[in-house]
Amino acid sequence: MQHYDAAHRIIAVSQPFSEEGHHQLDTRICRRPWLQLAPPAPRDGLQWIFIVGMPRSGTTLLERILDMHPAFHGAGELHDMAMVAQRYYATGNGEAVLQACDAFGRKGSNLTPRAAWCIDKMPHNFVHAGMILHLFPPARVIWCRRDPMDNCTSIYRQHFRGIHPYAHDLGTLGRYFRWHEEVMEGTGRIIPSGCWRCPMRRWRMICRYRDRPAAVAGQRLGSSLRPVL
Repeated sequence: MQHYDAAHRIIAVSQPFSEEGHHQLDTRICRRPWLQLAPPAPRDGLQWIFIVGMPRSGTTLLERILDMHPAFHGAGELHDMAMVAQRYYATGNGEAVLQACDAFGRKGSNLTPRAAWCIDKMPHNFVHAGMILHLFPPARVIWCRRDPMDNCTSIYRQHFRGIHPYAHDLGTLGRYFRWHEEVMEGTGRIIPSGCWRCPMRRWRMICRYRDRPAAVAGQRLGSSLRPVL
């Protein structure tokens, strides 16, 4: 463990965790400014699924399982929702947000003209889950859950390619994990029909949604070329 501690101390120099910035983000989420916006008219056809949660919680595994079924298309980790939220918080321009949401809706159809559901598996979209479900009423948010100790240990032992300032101190990591639970529990209380909790053992329930066949060929997982890290 001492080697992980030393490595994180080095990385934390260039990726410091800002308590002030985190508090500002939490304040915005609690205020829910997006409720002032009228959701765009629902689009027919393809709809979005957002798989969210902490990194290392099973988001990639669930996306791969669903992607094996022809009704679903895994689009990977998209940054669109984070960009929409950041612009809105910075400018307050609701019209630009609605235009971006309309473009994002069309993006799914361009990515997969035949599937019924397109999957955005950006884990940190949990931060924007309330906004997503308000602006995309037909969408579904699937919250991947993992044992907190297992999840935090796995994060601490992983050298991520992106920026994860909360991950470089075990105390900060534990508090951030609990905060992510509070954010998602709050979202689930407000829009319970759109937000699903999904421990990894319950993926078959997800596959049966709307009478989709449950035979997603999970047994073929090992033959996939994309590794689950």
